[in-house]
Amino acid sequence: MISNIIHKKNKELIIRYTEEKFLLIGDPEYDYKGNPIIALQYKARNVLLKNISIRAFKHAGNDIKVFGGNHHADFITPKNINVTHSSPSATRIGKDVKMVHISDVKAIALEGKYVVKADTTPSRLHGILASGYKKTTIISAESHHHIG
Repeated sequence: MISNIIHKKNKELIIRYTEEKFLLIGDPEYDYKGNPIIALQYKARNVLLKNISIRAFKHAGNDIKVFGGNHHADFITPKNINVTHSSPSATRIGKDVKMVHISDVKAIALEGKYVVKADTTPSRLHGILASGYKKTTIISAESHHHIG
């Protein structure tokens, strides 16, 4: 079983992934129209993305996108993420997202833009290995004081 619903309350749905590893393989010729492959949005809370491998989504906007704004996600942990020849932008963290812990990300691209781009400085950013990207990380200058 890949996932099961463990709790539903006040229109919130909590899903638990039970697989040890999750592999996503895209069609490199398909036009994903700039959409992200994994999207965390509308008040997503306490999400652990662990042991995920993503490859061949060349026309996606991001491999992982955490949406910000008025209904931003919080307490997000991408950990042990492997990206191989996928979208040019591996991880995108939106504005006002709090408590993001990014660790152990390995990303390989031919013409990548960035591995991590965040409008708000992640609480933790550790173990980012990159090859083939113009920049490893892009952090908004206005939020550098939040590193802890």
